[in-house]
Amino acid sequence: MTAASFQKLKELLSDKSNSLPAFPARLLNGRGGKAPGFADLNIDFYPPLIFATIYCKYSDAEIAEMTSVLNELFSGCPILIQDRSIRPAVTRLSEGDIPDEMIIAEAGLKFFLHPFRGQNPGFFPDMRTGRELIRERVALMKTADGGSTEIAEITVLNLFAYTCALSAVALSAGASRVVNIDKNRRSLDIGKRNHRLNHDRIPGGYNGQAKFLPHDIFKSIGKLKKEGPYNIIIADPPPSQKGSFLMLKDYPRLLRRLPEMLKPGGLLMLTQNSPGWSWEDFETMIIENLPDFTELRRIQPPEDFAPVEDGRGLKIIIANRC
Repeated sequence: MTAASFQKLKELLSDKSNSLPAFPARLLNGRGGKAPGFADLNIDFYPPLIFATIYCKYSDAEIAEMTSVLNELFSGCPILIQDRSIRPAVTRLSEGDIPDEMIIAEAGLKFFLHPFRGQNPGFFPDMRTGRELIRERVALMKTADGGSTEIAEITVLNLFAYTCALSAVALSAGASRVVNIDKNRRSLDIGKRNHRLNHDRIPGGYNGQAKFLPHDIFKSIGKLKKEGPYNIIIADPPPSQKGSFLMLKDYPRLLRRLPEMLKPGGLLMLTQNSPGWSWEDFETMIIENLPDFTELRRIQPPEDFAPVEDGRGLKIIIANRC
């Protein structure tokens, strides 16, 4: 990268330096086409951490120059750079100091963040609109019966739960019970801690209203059915990963099993995060495998994550049984 490139980077970020949000957000969406000349760079903010992700090889001199620009703009913020041009990704601190574990906040809830642990630090800021949706829908269900809150429990199934942020959101909004399932026990352990961290934000306090199942979803359908049925089912699978989840093969067969676990009038929240898939591709897959759920609604990603080319980022679709 040239000196002119770094000057351009400074210009693109200059307006953000005076108005940093209090919640995790994207400052530069290069991969989404929002920063011409920086298609291989994203910069996120996990207060107070500046987290830059590079997708092509940067020289040590280029990393030093980028750090200098970021340090000038966001003085006092630690700067971390993750290099995804190599496998596994390498994360290193480039400026300041940051603990191995920190706490970030969004909409009144707190979550643990592990900046140096693997490719993902434990919280997905691009799911902000999904968390807002769950919060709103649980609240609406609580008042659906003529405004009465004296109704049967609201239960949620959280598939591919990761660190269970959506579960904590659902409980804080008034859900009675959430079942979280993910093959990664380590992520679920963080999820348990996220729930305890938000004890005071959950009505009545957190007293074990969530279950955490470190199991393969497809081998656990019977158990999940016994725990249900559910008012809301969330399916937030990872992009296709060999040996874990294959989008074309596994998502359709998962969709076909969801109706038997959903209560009448229940809601599905389905996500897809593969850039090679369009909204239309995702909707077609849902309609083909859930013929009774033709009432579909797109939920766009937050503006700071929205790509120039619609559909290349996170796609969330909510589906109601017709």
